Amino acid sequence: MKIKDIICGVKNITPYTQNNIKSNIETYDLVYIDKKPDEYNDPDQFLQLEYPEVTDYHILCCRRARPIQFNDGTRVFGNYYLRSQYNNWVTMVIYGSLVRTCECDHYIYGLKPIMHLDIDKYLQLKKDYNISTSINLIGEKFKKDAHHVLYLGSYPQSYVGKELNEKLENLHKASNLTQTGKQYLYRTKYDENTKKMNFTFNNEFVYNGERYVRTRVEEKDLVLNDLTNFNDDFAWVKVEPIEWEILNYDHLPNSLNSNGDGSDSQMIIRSEKLFCGGLPFFPSHKEMFCSTWQNSTVRAYLNGLNMENIWTVNGDKTFRGSHMSYASNKGGNFSGKFNFLEEVGFNDELEKIVIKSEPKQKINTEQKEGIELKQKKSNLKEKLFNFLSDKSK
Repeated sequence: MKIKDIICGVKNITPYTQNNIKSNIETYDLVYIDKKPDEYNDPDQFLQLEYPEVTDYHILCCRRARPIQFNDGTRVFGNYYLRSQYNNWVTMVIYGSLVRTCECDHYIYGLKPIMHLDIDKYLQLKKDYNISTSINLIGEKFKKDAHHVLYLGSYPQSYVGKELNEKLENLHKASNLTQTGKQYLYRTKYDENTKKMNFTFNNEFVYNGERYVRTRVEEKDLVLNDLTNFNDDFAWVKVEPIEWEILNYDHLPNSLNSNGDGSDSQMIIRSEKLFCGGLPFFPSHKEMFCSTWQNSTVRAYLNGLNMENIWTVNGDKTFRGSHMSYASNKGGNFSGKFNFLEEVGFNDELEKIVIKSEPKQKINTEQKEGIELKQKKSNLKEKLFNFLSDKSK
């Protein structure tokens, strides 16, 4: 079994507007991102949304984030894509939680992935496998009330700090760290000559039972989670459990929420922080239909799709957009090892990770004697029955 097996496919209807001609494009996704709120119709209109807090790994990948001062301290926030568009422009949420549009081939915006989990399968997963998963209440954040989060999967998130960073770097240079074989997406770049996406990745290492990722720092003075300017050539980031905000907590069953009304059979979760910086919505703003969600690099990465040949199978709508007339095949190939589901561990075969303890039936001496006595009585009854049967003949 895989964690991926508990994710429910979702049919998404995404409005598409080109030259004032409007239509809806239907897709079927395991992982998706928000569209702009329904009341937002004018691309020049402002709309207040939540401040998106970021991970340090996102900052290192996309090179763009901004510290904001609050009464309770300073936190770092960034920008993220929505799946909506207007003509050849895609929609995003920027600093100050405003909706804007931009060209699709920017590499500085993050993602807030959304998934629907089958609740019965989730409960069975918890019962059968020893995986790290829990639901916690976290306190109020700016523009967001206290809410519940689910911890599921893992991803590089927090910079380790100056002291440990130096130690890990020295161990790496001395070849004293062990690679796990896992890699995480770092940057992407579109090759105009080959019309293909090129990717760079960062390796994962183990130190003292914890996992860390080493990444090159291509710009100086980045503000990481200790809120100091970072000036080294390489940064080490710790792989940590992912926090998912539970969007329908009040409607969960009593097994997950003692006060829930149990009306939902799925748990709807959205990442608490921004992930996946360094990824464009689509690699070229010069392509036709570059701003449609169904063709996007973002959708390919989140769902593990190959957008370079996905449209060659006419009529196959499994995890695919249903509008062939709006197709474009430049979004990149993420059907192999490198995609979101792989990186967060949702494609791992849990049977290979966790040895399930099968209960063995232990029989003590007293039970054994009882079984033997019962068998002897049964044999005696059978012999007596046969004797009486012979006598009656």
